[in-house]
Amino acid sequence: MIPQGSARGAAGPLKTNVRGMDKKNKILGSPNKIIWSYFEGLRKASYRASLVSDDRDIKQETAVAVFLSVNVIEAFVNIYFRVLVSQKEYHKYQDEIVSDLNKHVALGKKLNKWPNLIFRKSISKETLLSFDRLKKLRNELTHFKSSHETLEYQEIAITGLVDVTSFENLTKADAEISLCVAEKILEAIFQINGLSDDEIPHAMHLWTGKPPS
Repeated sequence: MIPQGSARGAAGPLKTNVRGMDKKNKILGSPNKIIWSYFEGLRKASYRASLVSDDRDIKQETAVAVFLSVNVIEAFVNIYFRVLVSQKEYHKYQDEIVSDLNKHVALGKKLNKWPNLIFRKSISKETLLSFDRLKKLRNELTHFKSSHETLEYQEIAITGLVDVTSFENLTKADAEISLCVAEKILEAIFQINGLSDDEIPHAMHLWTGKPPS
């Protein structure tokens, strides 16, 4: 079942401007708003990476795809399970889910813990391993640390160089994989939530904007 309050049947995500009690403008949106937007950006980056031929352009577009992929997975997991535990059926898990959110529990731990907590089912090891590989690559690119290395050639030494192997090894395939992994994680969660093979494409459309094929 798709969580209630998730704009069921809407053609796309919704948003509205409201004025909060503190008199500051706040923009509220349907639960799928940010997921839909991130997935659009992810698909665009993956598509652009598949089209360009310049090596620099390929690496730049692929890096964007990698970043957005992990970001959209975390945003979806946080929002989807928060919506779930607001419903009567799963309300008994609300305190624990909200506590994990407030503690900023790592995404990998949430993917392992939350589905099993609420549905008594787990995401497949294969899917989680593909996510772990993607997250490792994202971390290497995002949490970049200078290795401050020295390159010596004959009597010349260049100091202060950094290891850029992860970035330089990016390929078009990495951009495609980034999109695939993000979609697989969502599909796995929908599946363990009881959606049928016929319902999952419609859930993907609702949350990500991907039209059913």
